[in-house]
Amino acid sequence: MNIYKKLILFVACLLVFVSIAPKSEAGILGDVKAYVLKGSDKINSWWVDKSVNAIEPEEDTSDNSDVTTNDSDNDSEPQANNSSPGMCNVDNGAPDVVCEKGGEFLCVNTPDHGVKEAFVIVKGVAGNDQSSVSSISIAAQNEYTKTTIIVDTSNAESENCWESSLNNKNFCLSEDGFFSAKVSLNEFGPYTISVNASGFSGSSVTKVVRSSRVKRFNLTDDMVTFDPNIRETANVENSHVAVNISLLGDCQNCDFIGSSTSGVTITVDNIMTDEDGHVSTISCVSNVKQGGDGKFVVGVPVAPYSNELKITACNAAVESEGCLVLGGFKFKGTSSSGKFKINTPPAAPSYSSSEYPVIPFEFEFSGSDANECINLTFNRQSPFEVCPDGQGKYLAELNPQVGINMVLLNSEKDNFSYTWVFGWGDISSPFDGGGVVKNNLVSRSALRIVFPAKTISDIIAPLITNVLGSDELTTLIRRFTSGLVSKDQTSDNNEEEIDQQIGDEPKHVAIPLCDEKPSFQGFNFALLDEPILGRAHLDNISFDQNEMSASVGAEDLSIMIGLIKDLNADGKPDADPVPLRLSFKSVSFDFILKIQDNLILLSSPHTDCDFESVQHCKGKPMSLVPQNIVGNATRLGGFVKCDIAGRDVSQEIKDVCSAINTLNNQTGLVNEKVIDAVNSMIYCGASGMLSDVVNNGFKTDFPLSLGDVFGKYKAPLGVILSNADGKASVSIDKKGIFADIGLLVGSKRLFSDMPEELKISSVGVVSSNKPQNGSAPSVSGDLKFDIATDAINHLFFLLTNLNNLDSEHRKALLDIDVSDVFFKELGFDFVEKCDAPLEEEEERSALCSIRPRVSELLGTPLTRYGYFTSNHPLLMKVQANQALPPHLSVVNADEIPVINLQENEDGSSDNEGLGSNLLDLQLGGLMLSFYALELDDTIPPDEYGNRSVKLDKDGNPVIHSMDPSDPDPWKGQISSFALTAFLAVEIGDVIPDPDDLSRLMLKVRPLANRSRLVLSPVPGSNKTTIVPQSLISSLSEKLKLVLNMYSAKGSEFKISIPKMVSFSDIGSDLFELIGLQKIRFAKDGLNLDFRSDEDVVGIDLSGYITQILHYSGQEIVSEYPQ
Repeated sequence: MNIYKKLILFVACLLVFVSIAPKSEAGILGDVKAYVLKGSDKINSWWVDKSVNAIEPEEDTSDNSDVTTNDSDNDSEPQANNSSPGMCNVDNGAPDVVCEKGGEFLCVNTPDHGVKEAFVIVKGVAGNDQSSVSSISIAAQNEYTKTTIIVDTSNAESENCWESSLNNKNFCLSEDGFFSAKVSLNEFGPYTISVNASGFSGSSVTKVVRSSRVKRFNLTDDMVTFDPNIRETANVENSHVAVNISLLGDCQNCDFIGSSTSGVTITVDNIMTDEDGHVSTISCVSNVKQGGDGKFVVGVPVAPYSNELKITACNAAVESEGCLVLGGFKFKGTSSSGKFKINTPPAAPSYSSSEYPVIPFEFEFSGSDANECINLTFNRQSPFEVCPDGQGKYLAELNPQVGINMVLLNSEKDNFSYTWVFGWGDISSPFDGGGVVKNNLVSRSALRIVFPAKTISDIIAPLITNVLGSDELTTLIRRFTSGLVSKDQTSDNNEEEIDQQIGDEPKHVAIPLCDEKPSFQGFNFALLDEPILGRAHLDNISFDQNEMSASVGAEDLSIMIGLIKDLNADGKPDADPVPLRLSFKSVSFDFILKIQDNLILLSSPHTDCDFESVQHCKGKPMSLVPQNIVGNATRLGGFVKCDIAGRDVSQEIKDVCSAINTLNNQTGLVNEKVIDAVNSMIYCGASGMLSDVVNNGFKTDFPLSLGDVFGKYKAPLGVILSNADGKASVSIDKKGIFADIGLLVGSKRLFSDMPEELKISSVGVVSSNKPQNGSAPSVSGDLKFDIATDAINHLFFLLTNLNNLDSEHRKALLDIDVSDVFFKELGFDFVEKCDAPLEEEEERSALCSIRPRVSELLGTPLTRYGYFTSNHPLLMKVQANQALPPHLSVVNADEIPVINLQENEDGSSDNEGLGSNLLDLQLGGLMLSFYALELDDTIPPDEYGNRSVKLDKDGNPVIHSMDPSDPDPWKGQISSFALTAFLAVEIGDVIPDPDDLSRLMLKVRPLANRSRLVLSPVPGSNKTTIVPQSLISSLSEKLKLVLNMYSAKGSEFKISIPKMVSFSDIGSDLFELIGLQKIRFAKDGLNLDFRSDEDVVGIDLSGYITQILHYSGQEIVSEYPQ
């Protein structure tokens, strides 16, 4: 696996781990999108549930300094309870069994619960590694008539038994123990089916299953009763309505419809319409009789507004002609218990720290007790009680943290819980109050780089000089000029328009002394041939205050340019180009890079006053001067010649060339004009471009092609080299060069494509604006980077909203579909890593515990209640919150208070010896949706019982929708959860890897006692009748152990870093062209510096670069610094 895929796999696994690692708290993230984005203050408080209580701290030692209330504090944590308002109240019965190879000696699949045909197919697996099966006998008995049917197993098929239709024979037994049997059901009614298997060892095992041969039945209004009776009561205060259905009345031993064998399915849909006309539906399903044959009880949750019940009954005999339906049972839910409304602050994704230095959190809650107090937990603080004032209003003043904040409310008495998530800080938004979009967001001081003078003179300059004198220079020139050589001088006005606007109102940049007309006004230049260069060199590098000087020389340089007439400046040539050859035996340019206020000037120690009288000169810099030119274009030493040799040109061009050459030979005027034009291009042109980056920045659509796994994107990114006061953020002194680079993120096109409801000024990036040290950071190595987390947070916002160019539907870069197919594309095969026998001393991958299957991700409930087998493949869709992107910050220990101070087995505390390299990663409302995948029935299970996933034409897994009535399969999830997380991480120093001395390592320790993760069911998303926390509890417990395990000192994650990096691994041949082969770190050559006062991560680098180039065919290996 190449380094690229390894990196993606690591990032993907990290995202999976972070996004599904639930932690303590009771609470539910209400419909954040509906509340935050729509601005509604109405909450469906009837539909609430407890989130996962994983990693629940036993004792909370944190204080509540960030919260002020109108009542006293209470240190008790919210407790979970077992009631489930808003969830179906049904009996799901025993789970269906689907056998797998390698288990018990005899296993029998649960057959169809009811069939209309006169037979049922029974499948199973017999035999195991300890004993093979010698014989199987199968018998079925009608439970009413006691008639017994024996299946003939003596004459059997032997291939593809589970896929066989058994048209010719009634039994099939394969060599690997899979069997199937066609069992006759000659009479209607329930049957007991007995399967007996004997082994060669003499052992015998019997298993019993049940099925029914069924008839049609009726569903009429008089078969249905309700509690409370909604036929007589228009308003219902209860949380549930019990729907009682009696299909057979008091009839005994007459169950010919399959109710006693779960052959009848009852579905009660509650179609709910709120005050705003929004419609939602919850479906409660049961196939378990209660109180006698044909009798069913389904508890349906009640919404606090309009409700309408629809009852559907079905069995195998009815299904073929359409299931039976009763509907129109309407009533209104009027329960006042648990009604909830936030009064202040007004709904918004984020709040400005200048407008809201504190958050006045006022809400109303109509519980069963008017004076009831509610538990409130804020961020990492301990829970406390908030009690109502005389008007029934609750108030808490919250002191938020920069980034993402979380409020957890809980009322045990009313089974109410709610999670409110919001951002806080200085908001950088692409929108104003009217939805107007900006061209980009700006993160100042995103990247600060220090190039010490010694690094430039001892490393960079020699590397450049080597290339300029090497054989590779010819190839390099061809590479960079091949696209510039003019093959057609006509202008292409049909190029794709690229959104490269970089400022809302671009500033005009005026370069001193550049206001005069150019020497060749009305003419353009084009490169007609590839330049020829013998060798070049870089000399005389020196540094002074805000100046860097250098000289560039070249020998045997020849450039063929076309002088193109364009007097009206319309971009279209007025005549054929005039071919001018610039040819030098030797030439050198003297440069001075100057920093001057808001300008970066490419100046020179020479000016026009060195060659003209004071009366006529202006002091304009000249990098190219006559004494540094030795021409060989003409026999007299001129360096400009109109050269038509070998070119098919018109007579007009021949006449022009003759005139130019005559004039130049006699007066040297063309030489002078060319020198003026070149100097003007260098000083005015290059200085203008550099200064434009200072004042307006430079931005482009940066292509991101991340393979089939993540797709293709265009990321509008750029840089700007100015401070907030508009002055250049680059400085030079004798110590070297310091660049304070700002990051430009996004584009008007990108922001315009965002959903309309997001185009509000409170959507964007929240920042702390911690003061940045304006001077260059100290550097001990060859190079120093300071990366601001604010820049990373701006990139998070971009990646959250960056759409896949190849996707038919919106799919942002941080939206990830995690499935077995996803991991295979990354080079990780779960069958190979988790099922196949291990080699000696080999260990199972840790990823096996979070394999995207039912049992690993969602535990046993889906299997226990008959939805899917334990090894059924799943897809977990991870979707970032567009309004609240992830937030990263460098923190100190006080900013991530301890939630639960734990002691290790040796008596030490996880809080002891806490380092200073601390990060806090915050996730707000990350959506996790779990989907079942369709199985490919054309492919039999593999040797480990794994079924293959059906793929679409693009190779993507096909979703098995839990809501077939909706044509969009992405709306047919099993269930969805919203994750809000505060994940504290300690980063260790870079040290030698004791297990591999050729590598370095970095230890990463998640701090469980300073982290808080809340995983909450999304209202209306659960398509099953299983309580949501039951679906996620297995994974929660598993990840709780993992997180705690890696939190202990000495048990950190280890990230291995090679001491030597090959440039070929980066995947660009440019490095090969300039001879760069590898870089190896010096001793202590990689150091990290986390500074919470500036919110930056510093990286100090020192090492050795190996360069291999050729000179006259001979290979030379160099290493710098020497």
